[in-house]
Amino acid sequence: MIRRLVYIALGVLLTLFAVSFLLSSEFKVERATEVAAQPGQIYPLLNNLERWQRWWPWYEEDERFQPRFEGPDRGPGAAMAWDSFKFGEGRLVLQAADPLAGITYDMQVEQGHMHITGSIRFEPGIMQRVVWDVSGSVGSSLLDRTLGKYFVLFADRNLGPSMEQGLANLKRIAESKDEG
Repeated sequence: MIRRLVYIALGVLLTLFAVSFLLSSEFKVERATEVAAQPGQIYPLLNNLERWQRWWPWYEEDERFQPRFEGPDRGPGAAMAWDSFKFGEGRLVLQAADPLAGITYDMQVEQGHMHITGSIRFEPGIMQRVVWDVSGSVGSSLLDRTLGKYFVLFADRNLGPSMEQGLANLKRIAESKDEG
């Protein structure tokens, strides 16, 4: 009986391992919201990483999230590194920042096992549309190429709610009288 259970467990593991080679190692998740504010009211919350604590959901989701800021205060080259209980070790660096267009950033998570490129951009309309997108890929080790692909399979479900919360926070702050 135990021998049979071991064979079944091994069969399941081998099947999951084999299926992982058919899965994509890349993902893309996008969320958007309408904000009754101009880019000039939103941009300062994005361009300065120290101000992300006011809206970035990781601060809410892990009370022990403690970033270390590096480089310039704002704009390209501004960086934030962390070692978090929930989100592991990571680093985010602003790559581009434009007051009328938004920002782009690169993020490494878990010592480079996952690379993410993100942007938060402004799209004009009757109300300001703010679009946050992230795309990335799992690392190149055998473990990343197998188990990491299962994260990719559920990336939208895993990342989407945090992005929605972050955009809701950003909207609330930008539309308030005290957006600074």
